[in-house]
Amino acid sequence: MRGPIHLVDRNPMVPPADLLLDFVPPPRFTNARFSTYQPDRSQPSQTKAVNDLRRFSLGIGASHVEKHRQRRKGVRGSRRDPSGVYIDGGFGVGKTHLLAALYQTAAGRRSYGTFSEYANVVDALGPKATLAALAKNSLVCIDEFELDRSDEMKSVVALASALVRHHVKVAAASISRPNDLGSRSSTASTFKREMKGLGSRFEIVRIKGEDYLRRDLWAVPQMRSNHQVAEAATQITASLDSFDTLIAHLGTIHPSEYAALLNGLRTVCVQDVRQLLNEDDAQRFVVFVDRLYDRNLAFVASGLRFDRVFSPPMLAGPRRDRYLRAVARLNSLAVSS
Repeated sequence: MRGPIHLVDRNPMVPPADLLLDFVPPPRFTNARFSTYQPDRSQPSQTKAVNDLRRFSLGIGASHVEKHRQRRKGVRGSRRDPSGVYIDGGFGVGKTHLLAALYQTAAGRRSYGTFSEYANVVDALGPKATLAALAKNSLVCIDEFELDRSDEMKSVVALASALVRHHVKVAAASISRPNDLGSRSSTASTFKREMKGLGSRFEIVRIKGEDYLRRDLWAVPQMRSNHQVAEAATQITASLDSFDTLIAHLGTIHPSEYAALLNGLRTVCVQDVRQLLNEDDAQRFVVFVDRLYDRNLAFVASGLRFDRVFSPPMLAGPRRDRYLRAVARLNSLAVSS
């Protein structure tokens, strides 16, 4: 009889040249198109966002080739032609759907990833190698763009700025916590400021509204017993680990390889969840949760409730938004399992 899969037995080693191969929209947005976005008719900004992004997508592949021709001839591009777009709005208004639709519609070579995924690749490959790999693109999409003044933000902003200078279109979407609805203050001015002189070359697409699914991501799911978690792990596409061994194992793998750690799985089972007290462990776990969420994997767990996984000092610190997002995502994955 086959025993359960253990993540701690997996040691993925993704060749540096392959790190960007899986930079495509997550499975839940594979079929996202502008035509499948359902705007709230009471929110005109949603229909306008579809039209603005559709227009932006029309010439991306062709304009990339033309930019190269113009650069060889010493001709400057039109000031009216935006170098990128920044999609801003609250939780649940469809920013990721529209960003994925832009990716699917645009011509040429494209890459789609979250802010943390690009930050991890820059850390793994270095800024020059990452830029060299992406400079051949017509479009780079960056979801969940964080503006928290961290080292990761500096590296991703530097990458986005360099891509614009290489005539690559950049599309970014703001990050929002689950309790941030469409009425929250815009982050567009902060994004433009961080992009320094290149900020003026971005078109701002502002989307207002509420979470169209009316989700309650703060609903606390029922934690399972260790026996129930082990039972759930008997599925052929499930893994089983203790929380402590999983956290220790994540420290031996570069975050850019966490996605490969989850290949072939539909359910991740973890026993004896406890509170994290080490900031490095907490940050790695956040990235791990993001990869679970991207792939819409079920998360079955025993032990401490997710809203207590991160210590009070962490929830009061500068990375509070990241931790709260991770809690909401864990709740969502556990409720749907």
